[in-house]
Amino acid sequence: MELFDVMRTTFAARDFTDDPLPDTTLYNILDRARFAPSGGNRQGWRVIVVRERATREALAALTAPAAKRYAAQVAAGDNPWNTIDPPSIDAATIEKTPTPSRLTEPALKAAVVLVICVDLKVVASTDQHLQRIGVISGASKGSSIPSGIDRRTCT
Repeated sequence: MELFDVMRTTFAARDFTDDPLPDTTLYNILDRARFAPSGGNRQGWRVIVVRERATREALAALTAPAAKRYAAQVAAGDNPWNTIDPPSIDAATIEKTPTPSRLTEPALKAAVVLVICVDLKVVASTDQHLQRIGVISGASKGSSIPSGIDRRTCT
């Protein structure tokens, strides 16, 4: 199969089920994932496997503020989480926006939730000098925009 065909036809999950996920299947998935490339082969990530309902409920509750912000920005015609154009809405608008269940329910519905963490002391952060939180830490290759250069003019 040609790469382009693979890219156009690969399934991307957006819905989750509560079907059981056997430990052996989860182990096989995570065992293969640990061989993914990382900057300097440092593997600065950790995975927390969450099966307990109460913990998944707490995780869903923690995502509610971000879900509300996302929904409010979409409703206002903004591009959510845009780092260049400031949002057109204020905190009060975000607060009164209902939490969209489609953004919080997956943590409740899935049989397993994986919390992926990165240790920024371990990974290669090639964008460390930007005046914002890095988004490519751990990558094996990447470029960053040197400080002092307007990111809006870079392509």
